[in-house]
Amino acid sequence: MATSKALRVVGVVTSVMRNHSGPQVAKRRLMAAVAESIIRYAAPVWSGATRFQWCRRKLAQVQKPLARGVTSSFISVAYKTGVVLAGLLPYRLLILEDARCHRRLLAAPGTSRKEVRASERLVSMQEWQRSWDLAAEAPTASRYVEWAHRMIPDLHQWVGRRHGEVDFHLSQILTGHGFFREYLHVRGFAPTPECPRCPGSVESVAHVLFQCEVFAEIREEFLGFGSDDPVHADNLGMKLLESLDQWNSIQEAARRITKVLQEIWREDEVLLNTRAPSSEIVGEGEDEAASPAQLGANRVRTARRRQSQRAAARADIRLAAAVAEAERAREDEVLRTAAEAEAAGTAPPPIPRRNRGRPPSPGTIRQRYDRRIFMQRAWRERMRSGTIPPVPPGQSRRNRAPPSEADVIRRRRRRREMDQARRAAARGAILSNQGLREPLSEEDVASITEATTSGR
Repeated sequence: MATSKALRVVGVVTSVMRNHSGPQVAKRRLMAAVAESIIRYAAPVWSGATRFQWCRRKLAQVQKPLARGVTSSFISVAYKTGVVLAGLLPYRLLILEDARCHRRLLAAPGTSRKEVRASERLVSMQEWQRSWDLAAEAPTASRYVEWAHRMIPDLHQWVGRRHGEVDFHLSQILTGHGFFREYLHVRGFAPTPECPRCPGSVESVAHVLFQCEVFAEIREEFLGFGSDDPVHADNLGMKLLESLDQWNSIQEAARRITKVLQEIWREDEVLLNTRAPSSEIVGEGEDEAASPAQLGANRVRTARRRQSQRAAARADIRLAAAVAEAERAREDEVLRTAAEAEAAGTAPPPIPRRNRGRPPSPGTIRQRYDRRIFMQRAWRERMRSGTIPPVPPGQSRRNRAPPSEADVIRRRRRRREMDQARRAAARGAILSNQGLREPLSEEDVASITEATTSGR
């Protein structure tokens, strides 16, 4: 499918779309358009598949990392929120739009392509707006999707704006996925969601942006607090769309706030990693620094924990070996029983091997003939005994039986042997009819290299 090729391009493109560095947003959009062109190739032919859930998941799998790379947002941002933040029309709607344009142009060849595209784009935007509203109003919608919808309620205005680009800091404010303790606690990176500077308050994006006393000066300088028309949670999205100056002011406030929160979180992580092991000795809630003796005890405890982990890993390895040995013994028993049945003539001949790309040998042809005759005789006996109902007139039944367990085991072992031989050949061993020879020595490699390079 087209998504397989697009995913390879996405992996290359997103590798340069870093959160703190990399190309500008305009260049990121240009790189994202490369995967989009691959997806849209011959889209009217397979546009009907977009009504299936598996196709929508495939398309979202391609577009989600691109939207995340364009906006430099966190990896946990939902797909619907990411494409809205990046202003990228979902691939499903884009493919349906291409199909509608194709049908209209075929029905009326003289119609202007620009007018057809503009009218169909309006339909796509309306469908996108409807799905965005439903995602925020759904009973299962997360608070982060609701916050993003509160910030960006109108997609027409957001996508059609003429100024401003979303960066790593502003994306945290618009999505709620950032260095806020409420989000970090949900992801398991913070012990509590409460703000350490405001007792009894949850450190959410709204609290940090509009209530926390630590950032009061930033609010007065960039968000207009103290003026007649300050920025608040209900008009933040509209303020961003008013003018470039408003956008830059809010973006600068977001940059300063999130940088401070990121530094605080890193300091807390260092402090937590330093004091967490010593809390068992010093006691919970003590703020004293760990002494050398306590640090030594922590090292001993860490060494013991790692030793127990290594012992558990060795036990898992021994258990896996025992399970593999039991499975191998069972397969040997199945193959022995199948060989005895074949020798007694009570089992069908084994399915002959297929050499792809080469004609079958006379022995293979004979084996196929014997197996076909055996299956036909078995079929007739079952029909005479009445164990199989007769075939209705005008219909036919396939004279092919599923492979037995012994055949499956033989195929599995043959694949394993071929994989081992292939890996041995890749390491430099030579395959022959007698088996695997020893690898080339250093003298042989040197002589071969000299012989092959002497003619250049």
